[in-house]
Amino acid sequence: MIISAYFSRKADVSSEALDTLLGANGAMVIGADVNSHHVLWDPLRPSDDKGECIVDWCVQNDRRIANTGLATRRQPGTAALSLPDTTLCRDCEISNWKSSLSPDSDHHWITFDVFVGTSLDVIAPSKPVRALY
Repeated sequence: MIISAYFSRKADVSSEALDTLLGANGAMVIGADVNSHHVLWDPLRPSDDKGECIVDWCVQNDRRIANTGLATRRQPGTAALSLPDTTLCRDCEISNWKSSLSPDSDHHWITFDVFVGTSLDVIAPSKPVRALY
């Protein structure tokens, strides 16, 4: 399951509001513009109350933060960098998480690979036992 979420800069974030993102069982990726900061995903700004609430919720609900510390937004006018966008996951592995400048938005493009299953061997191509020719 892939979920996209937006939290207004002025809105309070609570566990109850975050619970709307719980969804069904199984693998899940949440891409969210949380408009908040926490040192676990944003080394450029100090943690705020909304960021603390999100981290607490992730711990309570077995969600991992996939961000690597790369900026996800460039402030128009000042070009100041920040990381208001987070990628959360459950029951899957995220690798190659990257953030790149977008030509048409102040938010960066975020790309990553998602692996679902208990072993990467399940999705790896098998080697032929003998030559194919």
